[in-house]
Amino acid sequence: MFAGSEAARRDWSLHLVHACSLRQNRILEAAAGLVRPGGTLAYSTCTFNPLENEAVIARFLVDHPQFRLRADDRPPGCSAGRQDWLERELAIPEIEYTTRIWPHLTPGDGIS
Repeated sequence: MFAGSEAARRDWSLHLVHACSLRQNRILEAAAGLVRPGGTLAYSTCTFNPLENEAVIARFLVDHPQFRLRADDRPPGCSAGRQDWLERELAIPEIEYTTRIWPHLTPGDGIS
């Protein structure tokens, strides 16, 4: 969004990132209650910020041991989630099963 929106660049702040992360935690928590036993919960964002990606997923997995990440094949131009971008208490090995989609390595504009 930064490339096409002066307002997005102007309004960005660390406070906004933390607020978005908290919102993502609440959304994921609510969605988890809708998953039937043996079902799948997909989580995706349109940001590269680890506070909204790996940290949200790691926190969720710590709080919900009945859920686990699937180790699926990644499409070309994608990479594993970054455990080294997390705070120590959230640096779980399974985070490598998450997928980051890089716009400079895949066709399109991010995931849009």
